[in-house]
Formats: sequence, structure tokens, C-alpha cells
Amino acid sequence: MSNLLESLLSQFSGNDIEKMSSQLGLSKESTQSALGSVAPILLGALARNAQKSPQEAQALENAIESKHSGSVLDNLGGFLQSSNLSEGEGILRHVLGSKSTNVAQYVGSSAGIESSKAGDLMKMVAPVVLGFLGKTKKEQPGSSSVGDILGSFLKSEKSDNSKSQSIFEQLLDRDNDGDVMDDVAELGKGLLGKFLK
Repeated sequence: MSNLLESLLSQFSGNDIEKMSSQLGLSKESTQSALGSVAPILLGALARNAQKSPQEAQALENAIESKHSGSVLDNLGGFLQSSNLSEGEGILRHVLGSKSTNVAQYVGSSAGIESSKAGDLMKMVAPVVLGFLGKTKKEQPGSSSVGDILGSFLKSEKSDNSKSQSIFEQLLDRDNDGDVMDDVAELGKGLLGKFLK
């Protein structure tokens, strides 16, 4: 799995997971499981959007530049504890469009939680993902665009796991049952578990 995903998941400490759990009324294990599914899905969706057209790539770049510099990561626990879900809802509407419900249903099913709780977790995590991308861009040598960073993620996904590409296609492009999503979700959950040990 991509170093980008590992780096994103490593931003969430055990304490951060507990704060999210408390906000959502979920167990720490369920929250961790759901987060392990949400992170690769959001990165994949952002990457696909950035590759759709130069306008989509520029819109993402503008959003990162103007609102998501990475400062959210300076006090992630505080952000998660007082998370304003409306910001994340707006991000999800733009990134996933009408597929938000499909993704929330998949995440809920995968983690054994209600899809409404999965949707709320997605809203909490979306601004963190954009903040993480903003911080990553600042730390990259040269002038890599966010689209380039995400493009590397998609390339590594394709080479690491040929099924992962179909996961994004199934969740974001068609209304399938999502069975092959299990591979990417398990990988994300495994990585998150590794960081919290």
C-alpha cells in the first residue's frame, strides 16, 4: 500500500480514535475499523477527481491552498472533539457526489456500524484528509501539485493491488454490492492497527 496512505493513517493516535469514538457513540474498535476503510476510499476518490480534468485538479489545488494548509493536524484531537460536520459534508458532496450514501453503506457494513454513523465519521475525516494533503504538498521538494501526489497514490495502488482499482470503480462509478472492497478496507484497517500498537 502506498506510503501516502500509511502516512495519513499515522496521523491518528489512539487518543484521536477515542475522541472520534466518543463523538460518534461507537466503540474504539468500530471507529478504527471504519477509519481504515474511509481513508483509502477518500484518497482514491480525490485522486480520480483530480485526474478527470484540469478544472477538477485546479479546484482541488485551490481548496488545498485556501482552506487546508495542514494546520488541522497541529491539534487533531481538538479538531476531532469539536468537529463541525458541515465542512466535511461539503467536501464529501464535492468529492463523492451522489455516491456518498453508497460509500457510507459500505463503510458501515464493513465496520459493523450504522451507515449514518459511518457517514458522520466520513464528514469528520474529510477535512483531515485535505489538511494532510496540504501539509504533504508543503513538505514535498520542488513544486508537486496535489494532483501529482494523488496520482502517485493511484499508481502505487494499481501496482500493489490490481483489485484496488476496481474498488474505486465499483463504489464511485456503479451501484455494485462492493464485495471486492474488502481487500482495500482490510489493508487500511491493518495499517491503522499497526500504527496504534
